[in-house]
Amino acid sequence: TPRERNEIRRKRKEHLEHQYDERQVYYNHREKALKHPEKYMSIIIDGMDQAKLDMPHFARATKGNSNPLGNSLVGVLIHGVEFKQFVVSHAMKEDANEMMTVLTTSIIELQDRYRREGKAWPEVLYLQLDNTTKDNKNRALLTFMDEIVKLGVFQKVKVGFLYVGHTHEDIDQRF
Repeated sequence: TPRERNEIRRKRKEHLEHQYDERQVYYNHREKALKHPEKYMSIIIDGMDQAKLDMPHFARATKGNSNPLGNSLVGVLIHGVEFKQFVVSHAMKEDANEMMTVLTTSIIELQDRYRREGKAWPEVLYLQLDNTTKDNKNRALLTFMDEIVKLGVFQKVKVGFLYVGHTHEDIDQRF
């Protein structure tokens, strides 16, 4: 009915406005890190579309087992600093542990690099992740963020999640 269509349109408009607001928060965090790298660090972590990473890739199917080896490519974009990539075997369970391993490795390597270059380590980490409970929106990862603060790695950590279906961002362009 016309009334139902108008209600659907209203809800869609509201959804898109909220999605836009969330994206603007991400852009503001990224911009702060680019302008003030001594105080802020902005990191976005995402996995590449798995269909593009089947290895080995065969031009045509072979006899026997032609299933590709399972691998994932996880990208870590540290705004204004670097883009890192991690190839992760599917033998490693995809969950918060994978995300924490990728993040920990990236932070340790960055700390070493900052020390060597005599750069100030930022106080605030803005971390942008996919909106998935399996990998990111869970107790394990949020507890890990709390530990990063307790250990003094950062004074403050803010984790952002874009709306499902609206997560394509600057990191995807790197893939």
